[in-house]
Amino acid sequence: MKELIEKIISYILGGLIAVALLIIVFNLKIFSEDINNYVTSIYILVAIIGVLISALVFEYKEYKVVKKNNKIRNETITLITHEMRTGLTSTSWIIQSILENYNNKITLNDLNILKGVINSIHGIVAHSVNLLDISVLDIQKLLIDLKWVSLKKVEEMFLESIEKYKIICQKNEVILINDINLNHQREMEVDLMRLRVIFENLMDNALQYMQNDKKVITILINNDDINMSVKVSDTGIGIPQKEQSKVFSQFFRASNASNKLIAGSGIGLYMCQQYIQAHRGHIIFESKENEGSIFSFTIPLKTFENVNEFLEKI
Repeated sequence: MKELIEKIISYILGGLIAVALLIIVFNLKIFSEDINNYVTSIYILVAIIGVLISALVFEYKEYKVVKKNNKIRNETITLITHEMRTGLTSTSWIIQSILENYNNKITLNDLNILKGVINSIHGIVAHSVNLLDISVLDIQKLLIDLKWVSLKKVEEMFLESIEKYKIICQKNEVILINDINLNHQREMEVDLMRLRVIFENLMDNALQYMQNDKKVITILINNDDINMSVKVSDTGIGIPQKEQSKVFSQFFRASNASNKLIAGSGIGLYMCQQYIQAHRGHIIFESKENEGSIFSFTIPLKTFENVNEFLEKI
């Protein structure tokens, strides 16, 4: 709608400028008593107004078509995402039920495999939420489910996700170092599903852009009196200095990643920034080509100030 209004204003201004130029160039006197001069002026004004109206009608019709197509696209993505999440969640419940009821009859190896399957399902469900959020960002409807949760629950979510990456790192001969030090007595207002997406996007990037000779990923998670901090560093290919200003742009991919034919959509970091900002947090990074990258983000903890802000909302 904003773009349509801007176009309408530009057309009106263009029409007024055109009328002013015609009056100046042809020395037309719209209010002249000379009937010929008056009629000529009216014809020109009517022609310009007609062109403006036609242009506005065309733009409005185009806007309606685009809006309708976007609505169909978003509804389709929402439906597919919902069905996918429902199926995956049901599968997770079935596996969880097997683990609870037949725990003593399953070998330790099979038990670990089933737990890995559950972790993978949770990851896919989280990324399906990411897909849904991308579909609605263009209509400014990114809604996150913020709830007050303890840092103990936040830590459990991180540990669950890290278990999945331990297996991946082991298979790819990547050294994974993690240090989590959170005060379980503190709370934060967070959407755990989106927080997981943020963390796993950073982890996926660290793994995907790893170099062959040195493979180390370090995870540091802690908190102070004000924020929870998460830092993911890697020894990957890094980001060229001249391209770093575009890192959080939608569909951006670094040239060195494209040259190495590494697959990627270019929306992961963009969505990370959107989610973190929705949590009133901040994300920064440092990177050096051929040496690696460090991505850090902070999300505020529960304090008297943000509790009062929350109460004002309700």
